[in-house]
Amino acid sequence: MAKVTRPAGSTSDYISNKAIWSLLLQTKSLTLASGSFSEGSSVASATVALLNTQDGYCYKYTGAAPFPVVVDVGSLPDSNWTKVV
Repeated sequence: MAKVTRPAGSTSDYISNKAIWSLLLQTKSLTLASGSFSEGSSVASATVALLNTQDGYCYKYTGAAPFPVVVDVGSLPDSNWTKVV
């Protein structure tokens, strides 16, 4: 299971971690959405994953709501999201 951590307050590490996740997700035919759960985002399809900076993992939407799925600022993944492993 891949996990990428971000030291508190480290913008450059955060950007690097997003780049690493982007590469990892490509191996699973997924792309990384802009933003994150903490920043808010919009997920356009089932092939787009979103980073949760709270736990360092990416999640893909597997719920029933139609795309695009709007993710509010400061939200966390719930049962509609599946951790990408």
